[in-house]
Amino acid sequence: MRELSIQFEPTSAAIWLWSAVAVLVALEMIRFSWLGRRPPSRGLRITICGGLAFVAGVALQRRGLRFDESTHVHACLTLAVLSGVWLTRAYRRTTRDISGGNRAVLLLLRIAAAVVVLLILAGPVLQITRTSREKPVLGIAVDDSRSMSIRDAKRRDSRTAPVSRSAAVQQALDGSKPTVRELGDRIDIRWFTFGSEARPSGWPALKADGDATALADAVQQVRAALTRDQRPIAAVILISDGRDTASGEARPESAAAELGAAGIPLYTVGAGSEMPLEQTRSLLLRRLDTPEQAAVLNQLPVHAEILATGLADQSVTVKLLLDDETVQTREVRPAGSRDLLRVDLTCVPKEPGLHRVTARAHAPGLPDGAETSRFVRVVDDRIPVLYIDRPRYERAAIIRALTSAGELRVTAVDPSSASGTSDRPGLPRTPEQWREMRVILLGDVGPGALGADRIAAMAEAVRQGSALALLGGVHSFGSDGYARTPLQAALPVDLGRMDEVSLSSSFELTPAGRSHPICRLDADAKANEQRWMQFPLSDRVTVPAGAAPASEVLLQAPGGRPLLAVRETGGGRTAAVAFDCTWRWSFTDEQGAESLRRFWRQLVLWLADRRPEAWVRTDRQQYELAEIGAGRQAVRITAGLRDPVGRPIATIPLTAVLHDPAGKELPVRLSVRDDAHHAEAKPLSAGDYRITVSADSADHAISPSQTAFVVTQADRELADPLPDLQMLRRMAAETRTLGGEYTSLDGFQAMLDRIAGNACPVEIRHSRRWHLVREAPWAWYAVFIGLLSLEWVLRRLRGLI
Repeated sequence: MRELSIQFEPTSAAIWLWSAVAVLVALEMIRFSWLGRRPPSRGLRITICGGLAFVAGVALQRRGLRFDESTHVHACLTLAVLSGVWLTRAYRRTTRDISGGNRAVLLLLRIAAAVVVLLILAGPVLQITRTSREKPVLGIAVDDSRSMSIRDAKRRDSRTAPVSRSAAVQQALDGSKPTVRELGDRIDIRWFTFGSEARPSGWPALKADGDATALADAVQQVRAALTRDQRPIAAVILISDGRDTASGEARPESAAAELGAAGIPLYTVGAGSEMPLEQTRSLLLRRLDTPEQAAVLNQLPVHAEILATGLADQSVTVKLLLDDETVQTREVRPAGSRDLLRVDLTCVPKEPGLHRVTARAHAPGLPDGAETSRFVRVVDDRIPVLYIDRPRYERAAIIRALTSAGELRVTAVDPSSASGTSDRPGLPRTPEQWREMRVILLGDVGPGALGADRIAAMAEAVRQGSALALLGGVHSFGSDGYARTPLQAALPVDLGRMDEVSLSSSFELTPAGRSHPICRLDADAKANEQRWMQFPLSDRVTVPAGAAPASEVLLQAPGGRPLLAVRETGGGRTAAVAFDCTWRWSFTDEQGAESLRRFWRQLVLWLADRRPEAWVRTDRQQYELAEIGAGRQAVRITAGLRDPVGRPIATIPLTAVLHDPAGKELPVRLSVRDDAHHAEAKPLSAGDYRITVSADSADHAISPSQTAFVVTQADRELADPLPDLQMLRRMAAETRTLGGEYTSLDGFQAMLDRIAGNACPVEIRHSRRWHLVREAPWAWYAVFIGLLSLEWVLRRLRGLI
């Protein structure tokens, strides 16, 4: 059935049309008042016009007529009436007498032109509405992925062996053919099969060969295919085991919620057994949590979560491997048929570097166990400091100050009790052993407490790069000090000439000391100098008479004698601290203890001469090859440089190399953004990958940095053998208000009967609209110009022009 109707499109020019109406009405009333013939009295005519205007105003106010876009048609009609009056009056008299027929033709032409203008202003729309009754469409999507091949579906005859899920679904579909044919009389049924994507099909012939299950994507794709027909959708039926292993960003519940928002009910049918049968026994390592970084010789905690299916009360062996070497073994027993085992393991890495941490689970009777790995960076980033001193107040204060610094590892040795013996436990013997200590603090102990051989080995270690600070005291700076030992060549002061001076009068920071990081107790230069001046150093101290060549004096006593001097040699850095009473600083004011800690920490950090370091990391520790191939994952690499205090360095170029499992080196192109270097990589095979980042700088020696990640090729489709029927229940619950529900395969036919009972043809109204003016404006303008031109020609021929 078709319906034809004319409508009018609102226009923003309605206010102007009403303005034209008002002008014409006003002109008509003025003409009537001054030129009218009846009634003969002009005053009476004016009174009549005023009364009409008052009555019209009251009527418009009571009716609430608005002069906006919604009343443009009324404006056009009123304007048409007024225009007709004025146009008729225009041909009442002419310059020459013409026949009535000619007068009528000219009047009709002018009225027709006015009608065209009014139609253009009114915007007529022709609408044709066709009403038809159409059958709604029903979409049935059947899971045909490999997880449907698992044999855990029971037949109605429970004495027979379980069959595969796809076979049980095929049996249920074949048994419902009569119901489907009956339902087809009321509903148009569209079939789909899906694995990683939904595909239209005829009557399903299931093979269970899909590589993955994209449950959420399949629901969205079925809905899109049904919507393209522009027909009402009765429902969507989803037959699956509920496992979603390949959907993109969408979640199955959100895909079902989108159906509910569109008014489409979702019916779900579950296949498979939620209780493990004999064929469904498996171990799945779902999580392996480790810190990304750990310290040498510290405990590394490892947390593993293992999903055990069908292994109730059986022994499961869990092994922790560090670089393929078993370091811990645990035995656990699942309590139920489906149990999530949480196992906490530990190991102690002994060497710095990248280490592979692997958790491996195995149960008797299973041909394959479960295994997953992570890489952990083991670092020895704390600076080793060896402090040699006898018991005294200064020693205790220095140890407290240094141990409070997290970046230092302090070893304190008291050799005084071992003097005179050949053992001297705790003291290195060879230069290599001394070199293991980055910084050596030599306190108030004389050469005899160490021995000539150890002093020579220490001097050789300093020459090779270790740092040394000689601290003030009666033994270290006394007459029996280190002036005649090999250490003198490395020290920044001359120990051969010593003076005893009093510091109770004054001492001062040198220009070099005011800017040196060791002496920076306050960020403000003036406040920093005031801090130093209020600290007591000693009443009388023994200080060197002068500094050694190429050294720098930071703090000096009267006469220019060095109290604190430093020196940078070709191998390492050295310092000499002549005063020995910084322990008193804690008693000066509230900031004294902080200044004490800050001074000794800054001294040790300067001696350690930390260099800029490179760093590199990835956004994840483990990736899946299938996800990378599908474009849902990519290895995002971030690298950079930082200075010794942790600030980023973006001016030094970095080079990155990716080492694949076969040992092949692949260059990685880095781009600089936000003071760091970024890149993406897409590995093509499973295995262990390492990324090495190095910096090319002529000013700094920067060691390369490494990180690693694992690319797995797990069979996600068969990793967990149990169906996820709870997922199907949650999806159906999203459309429960529309009739959506969950059922097992046994209730599939009953579900079809309920859908058939609710299904009926739907009355569909298809409307088509033609905007007569908007779609062909020039035609209307041409008609208008043609009518006016024809009128002008006729007037010309009749001698009216």
